[in-house]
Amino acid sequence: MSVSGTETSHTATNGSNGHFNQSTYAKVCASPPVKPSYKGLNPKHEKLSPLQKHVQFWDRDNDGIIHPWDVYNGFRQLGFGLFFSIGSLLIPVFFSYPTRLGHSWLPDPMFRIYVNDIHKAKHGSDTGIFDFDGNFNPERFEQLFDRFDTSGGGGLTADDLLRLWAKDRCAADPAGWSFAFMEWWTTMDLCGRMI
Repeated sequence: MSVSGTETSHTATNGSNGHFNQSTYAKVCASPPVKPSYKGLNPKHEKLSPLQKHVQFWDRDNDGIIHPWDVYNGFRQLGFGLFFSIGSLLIPVFFSYPTRLGHSWLPDPMFRIYVNDIHKAKHGSDTGIFDFDGNFNPERFEQLFDRFDTSGGGGLTADDLLRLWAKDRCAADPAGWSFAFMEWWTTMDLCGRMI
């Protein structure tokens, strides 16, 4: 993507030379579902929104409900420690009720997260990569790198993520600031484990 005849550092690094070059994650979320050649895929998964697909990892038994123990076991499977995984149980505490509103006004005493209504748990002070219907915006995803990749290496450093987090903070939204910080910190920790 060129700006006034010059390439940004992100496009120069990716070699897109004026053409939109999506990252792998952006391609997966934006591409239409492909019919599998094998049996066993649940047909209800074909109609999931990109945000629902994004959280599907945590639905360990594919029943459309993320139980607190699914969250704990998912973090343990990703290699997080015992205390971090126990701390992750705050996720169902905060996100259960918004997803429950599609079924009842009463809170779920078991703090379950309902995948089909995950878009209702979208918090403020986020990047806007997912809209309020759970659709993925690949252009917005790529803009994060164009705007915040200070090293030009095609990725974001911890300092870049802190600048991104500070830019996305909405006024009078400390809950959103906290959720966004925890999400980015977890992502950074997870990516560090993969290197």
